[in-house]
Amino acid sequence: MATNRRERQREATKQEIRDAARAQLTEGGPGAISLRAIARDMGLTAAALYRYYDSLDALVEDLCADRYDALTTEVLAARDIGATPLDQLREACRAYRRWALRNPHEYALICGEPVIDTMHTHVEPTPKGDAAMRFTLAFLEPFTAIWHARTTPPQPLVPGVAEALSGPNVEALRQALPIEGVAFFLIGWTRLAGAITMEIFGHLRWATDDVEPLFEQNLEDMLRQLTM
Repeated sequence: MATNRRERQREATKQEIRDAARAQLTEGGPGAISLRAIARDMGLTAAALYRYYDSLDALVEDLCADRYDALTTEVLAARDIGATPLDQLREACRAYRRWALRNPHEYALICGEPVIDTMHTHVEPTPKGDAAMRFTLAFLEPFTAIWHARTTPPQPLVPGVAEALSGPNVEALRQALPIEGVAFFLIGWTRLAGAITMEIFGHLRWATDDVEPLFEQNLEDMLRQLTM
């Protein structure tokens, strides 16, 4: 957080740059983001702009984190309206889809084919990686409450799953869930994100013009499996 006038001014300018990049994104998709065009629109020289972002990669990285945080804010607001953990998880999933439908280019930037690869490192954290993890954890609290309220033991994992779950951020999940719960969380996450991505990129148009009922069926099936 900026603590003095100069830092606040610098952060305000960076936010203006991100807003300009977001406008380009909305108009033309991830490939439309251009530092030179942003500098021109803001009345800056390219050299002046590079004092705030030294590369397109750095700007896109920051923009991804900003958009992940916007999505997380909306998911948390919807989640916290729910009266029970099951309701909270349901509403969080629905909010995720609503945001994606309203912001397809932003969704493509953070969840589609990356403009730059900011999620590959297991060593150094990145703004996008940290923001993506905050987004993921927004679903974890209600999921964990539901998981620990189950009355039947989980199905055993197929060989190799436990060993495969060794990513850099899995430890945050392991602190809240047994390995079976982590696997179920990730499988559900893949299913949810996959359903939204298929809809956003138009891969279900061959089957239906109204994807919402199909999404709701998919969501209820996932929640039913979670509570069994």
